[in-house]
This record gives sequence, C-alpha cells and structure tokens, in this order.
Amino acid sequence: MNSIAAAVSITQAVTRLICVTADRCASRPPISPPHTSIGLRILVGLGEYARRRPYELSGGQQQRCQIARVLATDPRIILMDEPFGAFDAMTREKLQLELLDLWHELRKTVVFVTHSVEEAIFLGTRVLVMGAKPGRVIYDRQVTCKGDDGARPDSRIRSTLEFVAMCDEVAAKIYQTQGAIGSVLAVH
Repeated sequence: MNSIAAAVSITQAVTRLICVTADRCASRPPISPPHTSIGLRILVGLGEYARRRPYELSGGQQQRCQIARVLATDPRIILMDEPFGAFDAMTREKLQLELLDLWHELRKTVVFVTHSVEEAIFLGTRVLVMGAKPGRVIYDRQVTCKGDDGARPDSRIRSTLEFVAMCDEVAAKIYQTQGAIGSVLAVH
C-alpha cells in the first residue's frame, strides 16, 4: 500500500478517496451504500480492521484495502493487473473466491490480467489471450465449463474434465501462436 501514508487508517484512506472523487466528479451522483467507507470495508472483509494502519495489515488485507479504494469510486470497469501474483497458493485461492463474491454482489465489469490460464478461466466468463509486439488479442473464448446459471463457481470445478480441457485448449493456443505462456485476460 505504497500510496497510503503509514499514519492513515484504512477508514481515513477510503474516506479521503471518496471525498477526492466526489470533488473531482461533481457531475456524478453522490456515492451511496454499499459505496461508503464502512460498507466497502465490510464488503471486502476489513470491517474489524478499520483503525489499523497499512503496515499493520497482511498482504492479503492490504490487497483488499486497495480493492475497497477502487470500489469507492464506483467505476463501471475495474482493471486488475496480476493482483494476486505475489501470494501463496492458499491466499491466492481465497482472494479469487472473495473477488468472485464481490463480482456477484456488485456486477462490475472486471478485466483481470494474469499469466495463469487456470486463474483466467476460473475467474472469467470470457478469456482473451494477448500477443506481444504489437500487443493484440490473438484468442478470444467464452468460458463454458462453469455453466450458465450465474452461480459462483466452487474451487472443486478446477478438477472437472471440462475445466481441465478448457485450460489445455487455451494453453495450446498460446503455445501455437507464441511458443510460450503470454498474458491472459479474464473478463467477468
């Protein structure tokens, strides 16, 4: 959380961002629940840490705070560039599930950049593979292995034949066009 001064609590950081956003976007309607400091902290699992300083939080908690700061501006589209890349597998999976819960509650468009085919398919409803030099979409695929009932997928879906087959299909397309794993975008 390099952008937040160490002397500022989570509540102050999110509230200040809401105030700055309101000042810069006077033409936008006022931010309403759950887009308030308290609502956002609770929404991203930080309710009990409201008075803590950023240096007193774990990496996962700091990431949740950053997500709360993004949500405070009530964007239509959220870009997440490898937000879980530095975490161990268990924390990463927990944050993925929390992100899906947030998406199901708020229904925002999220563009999630990752180098993990599995993560892109698990999180997205659509997967785009980006090529390099020049940057361009080289593969675009709807995620069909999770069903279309709108329910949040369970982690166990990763072991289904459909999920594994889709991971293999996307990875094969990447190797076919680039010879190595490139950036994968999950769009939800």
